Amino acid sequence: MAHRDDVERLLTVIYEQRPFQVDINGVTGEVHRERPYSKVKIALAVGVALAIIITIRVVYSAAGGG
Repeated sequence: MAHRDDVERLLTVIYEQRPFQVDINGVTGEVHRERPYSKVKIALAVGVALAIIITIRVVYSAAGGG
């Protein structure tokens, strides 16, 4: 069995002038502690999801489904 030191890595990232310390499990990929989130990427993902939902609804309605 591997020791904790063999699978856990500590990473320090500076994002928007703030340091973030993150523990990453090398086996499972789980991330622990506070991590930086990009507001732009989150907003883009939400926008893309909404665009897909709206497109599906419009196509469904145009096909006579509702």
